[in-house]
Amino acid sequence: MPNRKTVLIVDNDKDVRGVLREYLSVNGFAVECCDSSDKALELSSEKCFDVIITDCHMPTMQDAAITKTIRDQCPHGLHIGMNARLVSPGPVYADGIVFLQKPIMPATLMSILKDR
Repeated sequence: MPNRKTVLIVDNDKDVRGVLREYLSVNGFAVECCDSSDKALELSSEKCFDVIITDCHMPTMQDAAITKTIRDQCPHGLHIGMNARLVSPGPVYADGIVFLQKPIMPATLMSILKDR
């Protein structure tokens, strides 16, 4: 079996984590989840993920701070920020990050991941 792409999902909402984990796992990705910025930083210091999906509005650390630290640790990972306040029908690309409006549409997410 070929190596599966690894994904880290960071969101304090367990339902969002669960839905994304299930969807990505079924589609062949190796998925790990966590509910805090601190845990995300710990996991990314232990190994580099191919894709990091984070909620842009976490309670203790905002997406920009998480992204900077994880990029320093894993410079080749694709970072996707989820934002409920983003008003866009499709992905927004800025500074090497892909921003998606919550709730994420599965087809949009898969098109970004398959292009990777």
